[in-house]
Amino acid sequence: EDKAEFEEMLDRMSVKLVSLKEMYFTKVLDGKPGESGNLTTDITMLAVAVLIILIALINFINFFFALVPARLRSVNTYKIFGVSRSSLVLNFIGESVGLVLLSLALAALLVYAFAASPLSDILSSNVGIRDNAAVMALTVSVALVAAVGGSIYPALYITSFQPALVLKGSFGGSAAGRRLRNVLIGFQFAISIALIVCASFISLQHSYMMNYDMGFNKSNLLTGNIPLGLCWYGEQNHAFEDRLRSNPQIEDITWADGRIVNTSRMGWGRDYKGETINFQCYPVAYNFLRFMGIGIVEGRDFSESDEISDGSSMIFNVQAQKEFNIDLETPGPGHGAKTEVVGICKDFNFKPLQYGRAPFAFYVFGKDHSWRSGLRHIYIRTAPGANPAEVMRFVNNTVAEMRPDTDAETYGVDFFDKELGAQYKMIGLFTLIAIIISLMGVFGLVLFETQHRSREIAVRRVHGASVADILKMLNLKFIVIVLVSFAVAAPASWLIVRKYFEGFAYHTEIVWWVFAAALLAVLVITVAIVTLRSWRAATSNPVEQLKSE
Repeated sequence: EDKAEFEEMLDRMSVKLVSLKEMYFTKVLDGKPGESGNLTTDITMLAVAVLIILIALINFINFFFALVPARLRSVNTYKIFGVSRSSLVLNFIGESVGLVLLSLALAALLVYAFAASPLSDILSSNVGIRDNAAVMALTVSVALVAAVGGSIYPALYITSFQPALVLKGSFGGSAAGRRLRNVLIGFQFAISIALIVCASFISLQHSYMMNYDMGFNKSNLLTGNIPLGLCWYGEQNHAFEDRLRSNPQIEDITWADGRIVNTSRMGWGRDYKGETINFQCYPVAYNFLRFMGIGIVEGRDFSESDEISDGSSMIFNVQAQKEFNIDLETPGPGHGAKTEVVGICKDFNFKPLQYGRAPFAFYVFGKDHSWRSGLRHIYIRTAPGANPAEVMRFVNNTVAEMRPDTDAETYGVDFFDKELGAQYKMIGLFTLIAIIISLMGVFGLVLFETQHRSREIAVRRVHGASVADILKMLNLKFIVIVLVSFAVAAPASWLIVRKYFEGFAYHTEIVWWVFAAALLAVLVITVAIVTLRSWRAATSNPVEQLKSE
């Protein structure tokens, strides 16, 4: 009989092979939601990092070109005195490599400072330099290759002019050079607009997620891990809770086996009514549902007596009831035969919003919980108007007093929102850095334009052009480039955002005003930069400028 039941169980099972490299990102195993990472987030972070490197390289080339008029005379003077072009090119490449090495040293100091700061808490991995030697080596290699590759063309360009022509003062940029610089700045503008759009939607999604009704009360909530001796089922639990409840800033306390919103927890496969059912199981204290404001739609909530009963108690969500035909009369699929399904609760989001809702069960152990070490994850509801920082210090100090032998790094409480939004803050932070670096390139191009077109500006001034006319002329070129770049960036960013939102079961809408705001922001910043950088050239004495030419 046992053999027949075993063979029947095997018939219901299926096998699916998954590449080891893809296991972390696999969302579905055997037709059921599996535990996985967020591939969309990882790809987004990697894409932002690559764009930062690419934009930095373009900025480097642009600034190099910006210095061409100022350095051209000295370069060709060296050529007149017999210095070969190859030597000059190698000198420029060596200069670029030296600047990159200096930048890498400064970057290493910034990483060290970041690792020692509270900001490092937003990362789940270690950012120590010693623990990331391979990453550091790859970064240095990529930076050096970019330095050499990015300096070859500008070095060849600046050494390509005839010395006599330059020393006579009649140097002018070629049409091909102008087209190249326009393409480079246009590419930067397109990336800037796309990054602003994507960062805005990431921020909107973060806000949407923080304010989304996940089916439980998130207000005034602190959470964290507590040492075993003080946790639920711990030998000092009652004394610990009494100390915490004595603080008027603490309204209520409850416990659970891990975070309520989590991508991984116990996945149970149990026999129920002759079939194998699969669901997420979450051991909690008896007051957990009341604490979280999760309503009961059928049956009853857990009670304190369930903690001392001979069996265990379960409360399934509506999703599980519908899929598995859960009722309150059939013994529950828990540990042993004495498991009772005492109620059905409303559905709620127990995973991040990338995932939909699925079958779920709360579980309360009876008096036979000796195999459980304890529910270590605490939830604290602060009173209205309470100071969360003071409450967190009070909890940590209480733990330190009652369990002085416990390492302070292994416990502590923090804001509940931090559990939900850390990855989005990281994306937003590095996207902002990419936007700033991208817009910095405008300075180099404007500097080159004002230096290269200084004679034209002076001639226009002599023939009666006003300062406003000059500024309008210089701004118009960049405004046209921004508009063309927007025409490229808008559909590209829309596709990126749509693909990003495909990773969420719940997400905000793709609204048009974000694209308009991104265009307006880049236009305002560009006009401001061009005007400020061009003001000196437009207001200088044209006669003096023509004399120097």
